[in-house]
Amino acid sequence: MKDKREYVDRGVGSLLDGCCTTVDLVAISRFYMNLNTGSDLRNRMSHFLCHACLLRGESARNMELPDIFSVEFLEHEGYTECRALVMIMEQGKTNQYGRREFGSCIRHRNVEVCPIGALGFYLFYRWGVQNEDIPNVLVPEEWYDIKVLKADKTKPLR
Repeated sequence: MKDKREYVDRGVGSLLDGCCTTVDLVAISRFYMNLNTGSDLRNRMSHFLCHACLLRGESARNMELPDIFSVEFLEHEGYTECRALVMIMEQGKTNQYGRREFGSCIRHRNVEVCPIGALGFYLFYRWGVQNEDIPNVLVPEEWYDIKVLKADKTKPLR
């Protein structure tokens, strides 16, 4: 109340101060990449998706493959199509009653900190390097329970 009475700038100490710079994000990306493990690719992807979409960690950990999709964004703008990655969230600490909420992001101009690129690297690692079975998306039973961030095939990370 005192700050309001004294007309203190409400933006001080908020996101307006900047939570981190692109240089900071590149350093974070390189840290994970230099560790050179699959779990670090997963952690890097989780970090950048949570950062870009303002997600809580719990929301990222509960995400399953059918909860993510892409849509064309800014149709007929520029020379190439622009797609947004969209996540559906129906539960979590701030959503106790199953409201359908969405998180979304687009590509970052710097490939080292791009959340969509991080997701692609991680899924390539899972399906191309670890040889995890690529699910048949025509059969919902084969992929609807697969976690995006996996500890094993169906269990979320804790």
